[in-house]
Amino acid sequence: MNKIYSLLFFIFIFFIRVKAQPDEMFRGNAAHNKNYAGQDDNVFNKISWTFKTGAAVRSTAIAVNDIVYFGSNDGYLYALEKKTGELKWKFNCGSSVSSSPAYSTGLIYILSEQQILFAINANDGNLNWQKSIGEDKPYDWGFDYYFPSPAINTDTLLIASADGKVLSLNKQNGKSYWEFKAQHFIRATPALKDGWIYIGDTNGDMYALDSKTGKQKWVYKTFGSLLNNDTIGFDRKAILGSAVVEDDAVVFGSRDGFLYCVNRFDGTLRWKFDHKVSWVISSPSVVNGHVITGTSDGHFVQSVNIKTGQEKWRTYGTAPLWSSPLVVGNNVYIGGNEGVLYCIDINTGEKQAHPFCINSKIFSSPVVGDNKMYFGADNGLFYCLENTVINKNSLNRYVYWDKKNASIFLRNGVDILVKDFFYRKGYIVIDEKKLSSLVTENKNDGSGKVIVFVSSKLPASFLRTDTINILHSFIESGGIVVDIGNNSLVCDIDSSNNLNGFNYRRCKSLIGVNYPANDLRSFGGFFSATATAAGKSMGIKDHWTAISPIDKNDATTVLGIDEKGRASAWIKNIGKGKFVQMWVDQSFPEDYNFADDVLSNIERM
Repeated sequence: MNKIYSLLFFIFIFFIRVKAQPDEMFRGNAAHNKNYAGQDDNVFNKISWTFKTGAAVRSTAIAVNDIVYFGSNDGYLYALEKKTGELKWKFNCGSSVSSSPAYSTGLIYILSEQQILFAINANDGNLNWQKSIGEDKPYDWGFDYYFPSPAINTDTLLIASADGKVLSLNKQNGKSYWEFKAQHFIRATPALKDGWIYIGDTNGDMYALDSKTGKQKWVYKTFGSLLNNDTIGFDRKAILGSAVVEDDAVVFGSRDGFLYCVNRFDGTLRWKFDHKVSWVISSPSVVNGHVITGTSDGHFVQSVNIKTGQEKWRTYGTAPLWSSPLVVGNNVYIGGNEGVLYCIDINTGEKQAHPFCINSKIFSSPVVGDNKMYFGADNGLFYCLENTVINKNSLNRYVYWDKKNASIFLRNGVDILVKDFFYRKGYIVIDEKKLSSLVTENKNDGSGKVIVFVSSKLPASFLRTDTINILHSFIESGGIVVDIGNNSLVCDIDSSNNLNGFNYRRCKSLIGVNYPANDLRSFGGFFSATATAAGKSMGIKDHWTAISPIDKNDATTVLGIDEKGRASAWIKNIGKGKFVQMWVDQSFPEDYNFADDVLSNIERM
């Protein structure tokens, strides 16, 4: 008898937990208008863990209880522990999975590229049921990356098929209630509010359907629906992004280059915003009466008044932004093809400093759960980020790179990769002329300015020891100067960019560092170096090889020591400012986020 009671108690507790967990789906809810509370003085930009899949991750995840679920183009649906990234289970869907999963009452629903809808036990990954909902119909006009995701409507499941159907299914067994056939293919996810469904097709038509019967209530024909792609030579018709429903408005973007707002009850146009032919594929967010979306060839994120269609702000990236924006507190996060997960103030459009940056395209949209952020990338990695405190100090950040003055230290185009990394992080790229002007104009007040040296050839005035040195004055008055290779101050480089030798002696007067000799003995050779406790706390990488070490006593803070016990990476305080020595790999690409992490921490010192 006791065993029976124990079993009944277990079943009761399990049922209560399942019922307590709300439904989860693409964009957070069926109307696609969910926003999240957050700490406005924090930014998600630090890796907590990563998980490697076998192909690009373009699926947007959902977070349920202690698990995060997502698909990969390797054909698997993954379930990972949220805290650790440990694999709990994976399910073979048989074909690419770029759609997003949905969760309801203990089941995970996911659609594969072959248009098989799976219902899977959320706890153990076992199949509950599966159903073929249509044919895989490739969209001839290319960039056909996403497929529809399931949406939960109380006891029913709404899903669109690639061949242009919208279906309402019993979510427990997959039985079909009704089916609607659009005029063309569908890639969007149904949006739902108060019994109304909204979804667009690749012909440029936006439909409103009755959720109980599937009957069409109205259709809005976009500008693109009237165009002929064969005449234009590229797609200006398809609605690939999912709509957002807010109050009595439906907002959506199209490949015709417009962002639309229509009345959700009769489909009449309220306004449309012209992106000048740039595709609008992001699924918009709405916050504080404003629509936020990304765009393709326009390379920007914008905020538009939902009532008037007037643009409030526009912020530029450097590549297409197809990821959908996520609002957390007063910040919006969106990923781009340049590999940056931007964090933008929703009120001003100002990009927060030190965004998370990777060497891979980001088509997946970010989600949050338990104060962590999750998204995937085309490098096959799934990322979990934790947040750090935003530095509220107003700083101007620069990276010195001159295409005429190649780096003496960096090879194989690594200098370009490093320059591009800092540019994606928001640093302003300056050449030798602008570097000279910047330091000269701010020699008496360098505060609030950070300069990273990538090119090795410095202006002659920076190297003078026979008079007051302007670079020294710039640092002493509060400037921060960072070298990521062999200290540029020791290099004698002529006007033809030839290295004529090293002058280590002048560093004593320029930055207060005394190298052991003014010859090859200070160069020393490439020695292994490892991070100190101080270096690890500031985010520097674990190990590297480097040249030109200094005595540990010459540094204010030692970030890393070499195998001989000498300071390899270090910080030298000079008056109010700092000179920082770090090392990137001389010849091969690597993850440069460590350098930005260190600088972010230095800025707070």
